[in-house]
Amino acid sequence: MTNKWNDVRRKHAPEVEERIRAKVKEKAEGMTLHQLREARQLMQVNPAPVLNINHGAVSTKEKRMDRYV
Repeated sequence: MTNKWNDVRRKHAPEVEERIRAKVKEKAEGMTLHQLREARQLMQVNPAPVLNINHGAVSTKEKRMDRYV
């Protein structure tokens, strides 16, 4: 039997949830746009509207080595 993620999360105490959030934030701070997008299993067209740019601009930004989110 599979468990839904929301059911699993409800078992954590609020302090544990906060520790998880902090650790995720810490890990995400050093990720490039490409790494972050891949981790979320998104295509380049998905973050484009959020960043207020087009798909081609996402591709260009991902190719730049100095771009961190």
